[in-house]
Amino acid sequence: MRLFFFAIALLVLLALAGETLGTYILAGGALLGTAIGLAFSRALQNIVSGVYILVARHFRVGDYIRMGDSEGIDLEITLNYTRILRPDHTRQYIPNSMSVDSKMTNFRVRVDDYFDERGLEYHKGIFDIDDDEDSRFDDVLDRIKFLTKGDEIFRYTFDIEIERTCSKPTVQTFFTSICEKWKDTFILPPEFFFWGTTATTITYRFALISQDAKDIFTKGQDFKAELSEYPT
Repeated sequence: MRLFFFAIALLVLLALAGETLGTYILAGGALLGTAIGLAFSRALQNIVSGVYILVARHFRVGDYIRMGDSEGIDLEITLNYTRILRPDHTRQYIPNSMSVDSKMTNFRVRVDDYFDERGLEYHKGIFDIDDDEDSRFDDVLDRIKFLTKGDEIFRYTFDIEIERTCSKPTVQTFFTSICEKWKDTFILPPEFFFWGTTATTITYRFALISQDAKDIFTKGQDFKAELSEYPT
């Protein structure tokens, strides 16, 4: 569209400059053709990407997703764009071609798949835990019995970087205390683990589990805010 208006403006300038009619018609036609070609190419790319998204179903309406630097609840998937609700309650329209090309994380997971990945067996709505499993799961069985096989939850993860100059034991103790404080807020207590390092920072990854994606906007953001006050 911008190229279209640029072509029109160029035609006017050429006419005012006294160029021959054939010259500026030829130049304007070339630019206009380029503009139309680019617009059609982008539209076609978005449509093809939209069909792929709808068929592949890597994510669907209601999922909490992260695409590149953007994240939020998927509100709509069309042939041209994907519309998400961001944590600041603004709506973002992401072209489908960008959605396909970006690194995408879907935080939705089936509850039985999640516990199976953690080495727990699922039977008739109750998770059978071996005696040698982490004892902390014993404390939350009553809170997860209401979930049935096939139910879906959201396991949301995010990273926090601390400076290498910080005391790691002090920071880890602080993180543990915050997770303990929030243990009754989510389906399972939040957890964190070492994720990586750079020359100047250490990264910890946090995970929280909720049955409602909107809780990530509210409770999840409050949880993040408390963690950000770690001692330096």
